[in-house]
Amino acid sequence: MAKRAKNATPWQNRIVAHTDEDPAQLLAHPLNFRRHPGAQRNALRGSLNELGWLKSVLVNKTTGHVLDGHARVEEALSKGGTVPVDWVELTPEEERLALAVLDPISEMATRDDEALAGLLAEVETQDEGLAELLRSMADEAADGLLGEEKPEKDKLVDEIGVVIPCADEAEQMTILAKLQAVGLPASLATIKGKKGAKKPGTAMRCESQMVQ
Repeated sequence: MAKRAKNATPWQNRIVAHTDEDPAQLLAHPLNFRRHPGAQRNALRGSLNELGWLKSVLVNKTTGHVLDGHARVEEALSKGGTVPVDWVELTPEEERLALAVLDPISEMATRDDEALAGLLAEVETQDEGLAELLRSMADEAADGLLGEEKPEKDKLVDEIGVVIPCADEAEQMTILAKLQAVGLPASLATIKGKKGAKKPGTAMRCESQMVQ
């Protein structure tokens, strides 16, 4: 495998400190666009109860604004105790960019449903909030695996064709019979006209040959 050329300039480490802080002293970012529904709150609370702190809250030392971890801070306000904080030092412009892209970059990852199903088969929890999350993940993985195994004949494909408007259903049946008599793959169709009006028609799938 070819080695990727190394960048002459290494990435800058913007993390300047790690401390434990009183959650009441941390400032929610006024531009935070994330909202946390009840199911997510329940799962987050369950994770904190069963596993404890696994990820620090991210705060910009320049402004004091939280960049990542607003929900965890809010949960800590109710629970009590301190919050582990990673401090970064960013300009206000960099802070806004970080707030905009941190979560969306993580969300760009795709999911291997087979690997996820294997992991979930070995996971247990006593917390109902986490259990609900795991059930939802298992359902999504199962749906993904079923979708991958769906037979080709059941998959929808785009086709091109010709639709022939008809004056009435009698003409529609007459044209259909003539097309089928010469071996053309025709079927009945309903054409939606102006203002939603529907008219009978005959649809014919186009083949590689032309009929005179």
